[in-house]
Amino acid sequence: MRRLPFAALPLILLAGCGEPRTVGPVQVQGEVATYDYYGEFRDGKRIYLLRTPDAVHGFAAGVKEMAQSKTLIGKGPNRETLVIETLKDVEISKVETARLIRTFNARNNASVAIP
Repeated sequence: MRRLPFAALPLILLAGCGEPRTVGPVQVQGEVATYDYYGEFRDGKRIYLLRTPDAVHGFAAGVKEMAQSKTLIGKGPNRETLVIETLKDVEISKVETARLIRTFNARNNASVAIP
């Protein structure tokens, strides 16, 4: 029997949730790290679009908090509220928000407009 490293356990647990996600490299722009990462967490009539692995792990543990977010009320495919994790840096935040919405649209066959 093959043993998995302990660090793989959270990823295995998240895989069981059936939520789409991708993991990619970290890119640094100035002093702000941006992730090529997409996490989606659904909670009733809210859909959270997350940009970091830490946020996904926090949501999986029941901590539904983000330092910065943008809320699009009723803009989801079935009039759900979209809550998008953002950054303090406005220019990078616009790029990250657009990337998360494009990924959401592609994975869910949706057509949410990018604000």
